[in-house]
Amino acid sequence: MHAIWGPIEAVYRSHAMDDAIRDRAAAGGTLTALGCFLLQSRKVDAIVHVKASSEQPMLTDCHVSYTPDDVISGSQSRYGPSPALTRLCEIVDTGARIAVIAKPCDITAVRNLMRVDARASRQILYCLTLFCGGVPTIQTSEKVVLFHGFSPSDLKTFRWRGYGWPGHTYIESADGRTAKMSYEDTWHKPGVPWSNDVQFRCKICPDSIGELADVSCPDGWVLENGKPIYREAPGLNIAIARTEKGHALLREAHQAGFVGLGPCEQEELAPMHRGHLNKKLQVPARYFALWLMRKPRLKLRNYRMLTLLRLAGPAMVWGEFTGMLARIRDGRNRENPKG
Repeated sequence: MHAIWGPIEAVYRSHAMDDAIRDRAAAGGTLTALGCFLLQSRKVDAIVHVKASSEQPMLTDCHVSYTPDDVISGSQSRYGPSPALTRLCEIVDTGARIAVIAKPCDITAVRNLMRVDARASRQILYCLTLFCGGVPTIQTSEKVVLFHGFSPSDLKTFRWRGYGWPGHTYIESADGRTAKMSYEDTWHKPGVPWSNDVQFRCKICPDSIGELADVSCPDGWVLENGKPIYREAPGLNIAIARTEKGHALLREAHQAGFVGLGPCEQEELAPMHRGHLNKKLQVPARYFALWLMRKPRLKLRNYRMLTLLRLAGPAMVWGEFTGMLARIRDGRNRENPKG
């Protein structure tokens, strides 16, 4: 159990061995390749995941895949509301053996379901996830579309990433007009009329790194001078095996030629994912402020609260504590402060 990064059986650099999957996916395509392997090897009958809506491309739908091609069709990042589990109970009712690929909070929900539903515990065999930077509102997508001169109602395609790594934000209208913007410009260019306006729930998320999954797969960012760079390159993930089952899955997928695995040290996670490191250290002080002010918060079990407070240090703890008090004072600890 790593104080910051949670349970770790093994850490690898990874990518899909199929070059088309690796290019299409948001990063190295590891999660897509694992989904394909699970279906082709008949370890599971269905993969529950998300896919861009065919009718409203800015939106995301829950999707159930029964073939590798179907899994591939749902690859690529979705920055925005993503109802990943709306069909899960329906699939459990069929008796199918299931793998779930979803964001960390969805995996927490799945694990909680497995604690109270014996069928889910038997049938949900694998939980796979990514590192999550928070869920923006749909308004972020709308602002990007309008900035490029498109109307949300005219879209044929809206893609945040993919077809390269990290890939471009890509927009295509029904009449054939297109626009694209690099990953760095989309998220780091000053002056654009949008921001990553994540919901309050994400600001107090204790697990954006998927500690409850069998495998977590963030981007395996290339570092220069100790910082990530976002130049286009062949896609890479970091594959973190959280459980023995997850580690066995990675090894089997590698041996079967679905996933490439290479060495990676735990110490590389911090410079690669500094935002997640800071988030892990910030959350305990935020929770203390919510508790002190008797405001709603998540119920946590076996969380390393005291260890994280110690690692954060007095300055960060005080800054996050007083910052949350100010947020509560201003009514910004709710999704709709005026409601």
